Amino acid sequence: MNLLHIDKTKVTEGEIVELHWNCTDAEQTRLTIDNGHRSDSQLVECNGSKKFRLNRTGKTIFTLTETRNGKTQNHTVKVRVKEMKAVRAETIDDRGKPFPRWKQKLQQWRNNWKYQFRSLPPEKRFAYKLFFIIGGITMFISFFPRLFAIGQLVIMGYLLWIILKK
Repeated sequence: MNLLHIDKTKVTEGEIVELHWNCTDAEQTRLTIDNGHRSDSQLVECNGSKKFRLNRTGKTIFTLTETRNGKTQNHTVKVRVKEMKAVRAETIDDRGKPFPRWKQKLQQWRNNWKYQFRSLPPEKRFAYKLFFIIGGITMFISFFPRLFAIGQLVIMGYLLWIILKK
């Protein structure tokens, strides 16, 4: 009696399948596994079972070759391996609560911007600071034109602070 059975014919990537075979009176029994990328073959006992974790998507073919009285006979079982669905990682704050997606993106953008800003030479950092301060004051003055003089004083105060700081 020649049997080759597998417990599942459709699995998801990373699952384990169990292969059972029974080849009575066989002189030699060889098990071959072919996942479409690589093939491996090994001698096995006439009766037995093995477990395999299937990690490659596509079709995996198990072939049991038995030799009896100088003749070989193949028994084949095919398993379809589907791709595992990707799971989005979840970021958790200090209190153990999950971060909303927009906060994750904002924090990532802020950290990236800080790193790039710190890697600039000091003159460029100063120019960026001054550019944003003048731009902010200009926007503020456009909404509140009477505060123009205060805006100028703030700019002069900041520049004086920078001069005295160095």
